[in-house]
Amino acid sequence: MQRIIGTEVEYGISSPSDPTANPILTSTQAVLAYAAAAGIQRAKRTRWDYEVESPLRDARGFDLSRSAGPPPVVDADEVGAANMIFDERRAPLRRPRAPRILRTRVHRPARRGDLGQGR
Repeated sequence: MQRIIGTEVEYGISSPSDPTANPILTSTQAVLAYAAAAGIQRAKRTRWDYEVESPLRDARGFDLSRSAGPPPVVDADEVGAANMIFDERRAPLRRPRAPRILRTRVHRPARRGDLGQGR
């Protein structure tokens, strides 16, 4: 049997001094600040395509119903780099030391008992 195994590296962002900080907005601001500090023109920046991504689908194809999972921190469909109004001129910019910063939607782990509930 041949198995395809992939790896994905994601960087998290935290704000210990502000426990109410939104990880989606904070990571979006970091990505936009990095692009602005690097001098990348808006038209040449990476565009995010979530058409084929489903944070509630596991590698076997099973889907966790949104109603069965915990309530979202924010509605990911309402907040994103494409939808967010962010004035880069007012943001405190510092060039990140990381080689790249990747923004993805916040993934919630499946709860016990949800596996095998595929559609």
